[in-house]
Amino acid sequence: MPRSAGWGTSSATPATARSSWPAVQMGTWAPAQSPALSSSRPASGPSSTAGDIVTAAGTGFVLISLLISWYKVTITAAGLSYVESLERALFPRLFPGLSAGLGGQTGPFSTSVTALGKGAGGWRWAMLVVSSVLLLEILLAVGSGASRPTSPAGPHTAIVLVLTIANLILVAAAFFTLPFSGSPPAYLTVTRDTGAYLGLLAALVACGGAVARIVKSPGSAGGS
Repeated sequence: MPRSAGWGTSSATPATARSSWPAVQMGTWAPAQSPALSSSRPASGPSSTAGDIVTAAGTGFVLISLLISWYKVTITAAGLSYVESLERALFPRLFPGLSAGLGGQTGPFSTSVTALGKGAGGWRWAMLVVSSVLLLEILLAVGSGASRPTSPAGPHTAIVLVLTIANLILVAAAFFTLPFSGSPPAYLTVTRDTGAYLGLLAALVACGGAVARIVKSPGSAGGS
């Protein structure tokens, strides 16, 4: 008996197997960044401290300059004769403690006067006070960690800036204002000495350190 044409053969084609697993997409792996590491670190911390160090060094030299000669006072022979003719009592008022050492000297006589000397003017003691307060402020701020403010308008930064500017004004006034300016030049001459130049330069350096601190502070245009 002949077989049927369709016997033993399957008319249905097996369906193509499809994978039920989702396709794996390869992505770029990157480690998670910590907020502490991703946040920008202020690069002005060390610079701010360096500004305090420069200011403290300049202020220290201002204090040193106050202990050395700021002015050189020269009394001419005509000045000595004039003073002796008026009375010897007048000379100790101008130069206390020096009249006894003159004797019968007739030639020019020179002496050195510091910024804190009696003949220089009492207002120059303000340089000693301001410099001491400024130096103490910086030392306390560095020791307590307050020398790294979060903004250029911090209290320490403002105090240092005001004190350095005030000290520079005082030193500049002492530099350009010579003592005994009312004396006749034929009798007495006053010139600046080493301490005056050292004090003015040191005050400028200290003020420059305070300005650099503001420029490098966080939040400022120069420190951003």
